[in-house]
Amino acid sequence: MGQRAELLEFLSSFLTPERIARIKQVLARRTNHLTVVLEDIYDPHNASAVLRSCDAMGVQTVHVIQDKHRFHLNEAVAMGSGKWLDLVYYKDTESCFNHLRTMGYFIAAASPPNSRSVFLGDFRRRPRTAIVMGSERDGLSPYARENSDALLTIPMRGFAESFNLSVSAALLIFNLRADDLPGLEADESEEIEYRWVANSLRNPEELIRRFETKEASET
Repeated sequence: MGQRAELLEFLSSFLTPERIARIKQVLARRTNHLTVVLEDIYDPHNASAVLRSCDAMGVQTVHVIQDKHRFHLNEAVAMGSGKWLDLVYYKDTESCFNHLRTMGYFIAAASPPNSRSVFLGDFRRRPRTAIVMGSERDGLSPYARENSDALLTIPMRGFAESFNLSVSAALLIFNLRADDLPGLEADESEEIEYRWVANSLRNPEELIRRFETKEASET
C-alpha cells in the first residue's frame, strides 16, 4: 500500500462507516463524460444553483470562464456543493474551449432558437459532451456562439422566451445525464475520494500532520 493510500485509510478511520459508504456510493455515480461550462456568470445565486444541480446529478467538473466577471459562490444556495465538485478556471472562452477539445469534448452551448440551433429533444449526446451556459444578461459571447460544435435550444410553450440560467442548466443536465455514461477513471476516483474524506473532517490538516509525524518516526 502506497503512502497516499495509507493516509486515506488513516483519515477514513475518523469517519463513521456510514459516511464512508455514502462517499463511495456517490463517487460511483460521478462522471466527467458530461461537464458544464459557465461563461462569465456574474450572479452568485444562479451560478451556485447550477453547481447544486451538477452535484445532484453526478456531474463532477464545472469549467468557469472569468473574462469580464469574477465567479462568486453563494454557499447558502449551493448547499455545500462546491466542495464536492472540481472547479476549473479560465481567463477566456478560447482557452477553455481549447482545453475541452484536447480532452475530446463535443461543445454544445445553450442558445435561443436560430438557424444553427437544435432542440434539446433532437440533440444526440456524444461520448464526452460539454454544456456551455452564457451569462444571464448577455447570453453567450460571440466567440462561444461561433466556436461551439452545436447550439442547443430548450423548447418553450408559453409567453416566456427562456428559462433562467439555473433552470436551463438543470433541464439540460437532466436530459443529457444518462445512466449509461461511464464513471470516473480510477486515478480520478482515488484523488476525489481522498479530497472528499478530508472535506468530511473538521480538522484534516491536524490529522495529516499527525500521520506525517508518525510516518517520519517510523522511518
